[in-house]
Amino acid sequence: MKNKLIISAAALVAAAGLASCVADTEPRLQKPTEFVLNTPPLADQLYVFDADAAGNALNDITFTVSQPDYGVGCTPNYTVQVARSVEDFAKWDELQNIPAEDGDGEETVADGDEPVLPLASMVDFTTTNATITINGETFCVAVNEIYGLTLTNAKDAPHPVAVRVRAEVANAPYSAIWSNPITINVRSYVKPVPDKIWLVGAPNNWAIAGDPDWVLEETVIGNKLYVGDFTIPEGQFMFRFYDEPGAWNKFSIGSQLDDAPIDITVDGTAISTLPADGITLPCIQTVGNQAAQGSWNIAGWKGGKVHIEVNLNKNTVLFAPGQSRKIYVVGAFTGFNINSEEYALSETDDNSNIYTGTFNIPAGQFEFRFYSQLGEWDKGSLGAGEPDENFPITVSAAGSTFDVVADGKGKWNDSSWAGGECFISLDMKTKKVTFQKL
Repeated sequence: MKNKLIISAAALVAAAGLASCVADTEPRLQKPTEFVLNTPPLADQLYVFDADAAGNALNDITFTVSQPDYGVGCTPNYTVQVARSVEDFAKWDELQNIPAEDGDGEETVADGDEPVLPLASMVDFTTTNATITINGETFCVAVNEIYGLTLTNAKDAPHPVAVRVRAEVANAPYSAIWSNPITINVRSYVKPVPDKIWLVGAPNNWAIAGDPDWVLEETVIGNKLYVGDFTIPEGQFMFRFYDEPGAWNKFSIGSQLDDAPIDITVDGTAISTLPADGITLPCIQTVGNQAAQGSWNIAGWKGGKVHIEVNLNKNTVLFAPGQSRKIYVVGAFTGFNINSEEYALSETDDNSNIYTGTFNIPAGQFEFRFYSQLGEWDKGSLGAGEPDENFPITVSAAGSTFDVVADGKGKWNDSSWAGGECFISLDMKTKKVTFQKL
């Protein structure tokens, strides 16, 4: 059972039988003048938020409020706002009166080179209950926003957090009222998620804003080993990495500090293709205010898939030939070997979901199905139908297209096949396969 951090000894709950108002109807609601967020009996206590091994919050937090006096019995919606201080609430309120053309009232603050932070943040939770219980993760997301806390910079130290509650009857804006603020001390919880770094360079037109298609992710949360597989077009092997997108002069990871590419060489000679077992090179992280802006470069790159591993513990980067995703052919001409990688269709492009291959199939052995993984007969099969039996087809030089059934065990079978090469194109988006006699 979750522990609940209760910020009040007693809740002032709406009287039994009060129903939600139909907003802004006669009689008109009375605009409330008093709305109280109850002060914790131990205002200086530390509210500690923790997570289990899977990163799920173990704690809730509960606030209690009085019900505003609207003159008639009704129940408003309650939302919670947090700030670093009560003074920040005052600044936030002042900004709300700025005309829209002059600003949006969401001014942020910064201190030197520190990240720009919002003055206040609304907790992503709404309730009609005057006892407001919020999941620890949801509450801490707002706390982390105002303090700029992440997995890498969050400490066990307490952070003062100002809290207030807004009450408002739906569709009646004039009914809105803020409670008094209170201040508590919080040791925030940051949900562990894999960190990312971004590849920025010629392949994505130097998109410093952060291109989601060019992301390397940590293999294990917090291990600082980032992995990604990409297709680098011909002549475009020139790039570096950023652990935060958006600024050229911050958070970069490069071949050197100077903004100039370094050719990748083996034994002093510039290469045009990657060695079969890859090549590991040093990388430089931003030092103080000096960004690492050197790129890696292969001037004669012919294009192809690249597997990249960036290790920020050892400050190294590995470039190796990438491997396409594969789907395996299992049947008569493969010896019905469920463990053989020899007969495979390869994905044509990253995430295309189209797999192709050409095989020499002996006469009388055109009988097979596909597998998305090897090792087990009952997992990942892709067949001509559901039952484990032959489905007669005829393959022509013009090409013959058939349906593919997921988890199907049926085998395509051309009993008239006289032997020779067959080109296979499997489209997993449309679940169609085309066989063409070459």
